[in-house]
Amino acid sequence: MKVQENQIECETLLDAGAVLEKLRRSSLYKQFHWLESVPSTQAVAKQIGEENAPHGTLVWAEYQTEGRGRRGRVWEAAKGENLIFSLLLRSSFRAEDLFWVTACLGLAVCYGLETVSGLAGMIKWPNDIFLEGKKVGGILTEARFDGSLTRYIVSGLGLNVNWNPQKDKEMPYPVTSVSREVRECIKREDLLGEILQGFERLFSFLECGNRRSIEEAWLSRFILLGKRVLVIGDGGEFECTVTGLRKDGALLIQRSNGTEEPVFAGDVSLRM
Repeated sequence: MKVQENQIECETLLDAGAVLEKLRRSSLYKQFHWLESVPSTQAVAKQIGEENAPHGTLVWAEYQTEGRGRRGRVWEAAKGENLIFSLLLRSSFRAEDLFWVTACLGLAVCYGLETVSGLAGMIKWPNDIFLEGKKVGGILTEARFDGSLTRYIVSGLGLNVNWNPQKDKEMPYPVTSVSREVRECIKREDLLGEILQGFERLFSFLECGNRRSIEEAWLSRFILLGKRVLVIGDGGEFECTVTGLRKDGALLIQRSNGTEEPVFAGDVSLRM
């Protein structure tokens, strides 16, 4: 570890063996692809999904150069700093249920952060993870369909763990990393293990039809609930108040004139 002024730099590679040991009793994780460098774990997971890789295949990389977020944004990760993985799932869900896969992973990240760092992770609809009011990670869930049901699902996470925000170009919104908030380096294998174990537990609830418990837990971590926000979408931008979440994961909002409606896509930011 290097400490320079108020900056923390960590240069430790992840111990994959420690993660495998933590998951040795898992009934979900069947196959692991540990990659040193990759353009995108999401692309690799979709490729092996087409090649009949099993349910519960994990693709993890130390270095990613062409990761994607929502709305085509690029998300890069330097070697040895963050967590970058994509999980291939073969459970059959309808398109309107895919949000809840993202919700399971988001909750697992929040629980893992709390266990490893002691900090309370929060969720910003639909797929961003926040620490102390700043973005620390994001989730991207995609699917290939056979008719109305999924052939496979790929849910990917990019999480700033030991990254130093001050050494990269200025971001258009506040960002942070776990190490920056706790002022010490984080053992990424511990955090990854906690996230994967938490996701397995939550996903089992989803598969058994117990979505209500996931919804309640998600709403308890939802930083926009009851807040005044600005929504920016293809149809323009408008201010509104967030009132809840629909069963398909759409954001429920109330406009200034009292009209209530769902929001399916767009950027949502708090009005300060």
